[in-house]
Amino acid sequence: GTIEINLKEEEGLMTLLVHDDGVGLPADLDIETSSSLGMSLIETLIEQLEGTIKMQSDQGTDIYIEFPIE
Repeated sequence: GTIEINLKEEEGLMTLLVHDDGVGLPADLDIETSSSLGMSLIETLIEQLEGTIKMQSDQGTDIYIEFPIE
């Protein structure tokens, strides 16, 4: 498997993309109710950064985290 991590800045907004080419995430995954330690850590990071998250699971998994920067 392959994991790619990209970080870019655009107009005062940082976008972090984490992609893997694995089997993907379950369609019914809810980050706010997941008991997974990894998802709990992601949710805490998003709250601290005052950011947003978007997840896609087509060919692997894409997780986009966007947060404002000063």
